[in-house]
Amino acid sequence: MRSHQIRRERPTFKTAYQFFAEGSFTVDPKAHYLSGEEREKEIEKVGESLEELVTKAFPRTQNLEYAILKAHLIVEHALAQYIRCFAITAVSISNIRFSFSQKLEVAYL
Repeated sequence: MRSHQIRRERPTFKTAYQFFAEGSFTVDPKAHYLSGEEREKEIEKVGESLEELVTKAFPRTQNLEYAILKAHLIVEHALAQYIRCFAITAVSISNIRFSFSQKLEVAYL
């Protein structure tokens, strides 16, 4: 399922040269940013999907190591969703490729 926030094309050498020449990228606010209502709807959908994920994916087990690893993955997914929902520009979850500690630092910032 593709996210509704994927609105930005990948950078090319042309955009890199443009950034170097002009000092900034040309950004179309309608194409790259979400309105307040769109952002609120996206945050509500993420909240619902996280609740569903926790109820379905968290193990009902006596194995503590398995439960800790599963909880770590759920927290990492929640961090990625947090970053995606509160980023200035619209980003996809697949574009957030950081380690857990990097995601935690970005979310903190």
